[in-house]
Amino acid sequence: MGGRLEGVSPVALSAVRVVKTVLLVMGLFPWLDHRVAMPMDQMARVYSRYPDVDVYYLDPNWPSAPSARWRQWAEGTPAAYCWRLGPLSAASGAMTAAADRPRSVFVDIEGRAVRWEAFLAALDAADRVVCLAHAFWPELCRRVVETLLPDAVIYDCHETVVTMSGGPTRAAHEWLVARADVVLAISPAVAQAVERLGRTPMPLGNGIEAERFAAEPPARPQWTFGFLGSFYDWVDVSALHALAEAFPGETLALVGPVHESMGRAYERLTARPNVIAHPGVPHAEVPAILQRMELCLLPRLLTPDSLACDPLKLYEYLAAGRPVVSTRLPVAEGLGDVVYLADSGAGFVEAAARALADVRTGRFNADHVAACRAAVATRTWEARCRAAWSAIAG
Repeated sequence: MGGRLEGVSPVALSAVRVVKTVLLVMGLFPWLDHRVAMPMDQMARVYSRYPDVDVYYLDPNWPSAPSARWRQWAEGTPAAYCWRLGPLSAASGAMTAAADRPRSVFVDIEGRAVRWEAFLAALDAADRVVCLAHAFWPELCRRVVETLLPDAVIYDCHETVVTMSGGPTRAAHEWLVARADVVLAISPAVAQAVERLGRTPMPLGNGIEAERFAAEPPARPQWTFGFLGSFYDWVDVSALHALAEAFPGETLALVGPVHESMGRAYERLTARPNVIAHPGVPHAEVPAILQRMELCLLPRLLTPDSLACDPLKLYEYLAAGRPVVSTRLPVAEGLGDVVYLADSGAGFVEAAARALADVRTGRFNADHVAACRAAVATRTWEARCRAAWSAIAG
């Protein structure tokens, strides 16, 4: 790899560990923000375990200094790095993260700074540079690919982008579909949208770390009904109101952050005496939170986003061996009879009533727990990463 080393010192070059591949992972949220398990973050963790790969996590929102929390989360991923971008030069179109900007550095998991020139040297020392990209930061997306010149680009395409009718993110999506060597489609609907742009994508949904959810469910969890995830505009709030009203003696826990547009709806729902508001938790704590729920809920409005989605929480619910009540989403239907499906708000209450009766009478037993886990056993982040990597092998 050439063309990146203008002005790089021999000292920087000699300090670079030569590896087969450098993987640039474009972050979506700050590396520290692990209330959610974004595919980019999880794939960065998996690839950093590959012995012939160095992973750099490109994070435009990273704080000014590493913390013990970040180092603790990254434990076991010794080849993972984090990068805070410097300003983008409007005149030249180049990224200007330089050694004289102390906050514009890469940071390894021990908190050591890796300056810009050493990073460029690492790219040139590698046999291959691969970029795992998304379209949600449109300017960053193009600058990374056009400035750092990766040998291969993997585009991880999600439902939110394909349902947009225009704007910078949609434009970045179309550019990546044309530019990427491999396009990963998170659901069949996303795959169809990519095909309409003339590309054949690789269908590859979300993943889980099944071993983290292997604990046996308690005999009587703390909450009857539980919803885990962001309280966003796709949540079927009316179904949750109906559920709380139909079961006044049972608890409904909402665990997760609340989008600002949903503040009033959330306040009205949590004003009910049997509805519990619980803040979001780091993703590492999700398995323990799920063990506190007797039934897990996935109440989505049937919007274009919902019909094209591949909700990670559905897989995590099942991996935890919990009964799941879900709106009739395509992905939920595809999992067979391990999910209690509902077609409407009233139907959601009826499905929850069936599930609760099955649990309380013992019809939902150890065999059903095993069936839930078996339904998602092969949907791991490791499998997802192997499939994506094989597509660019060569």
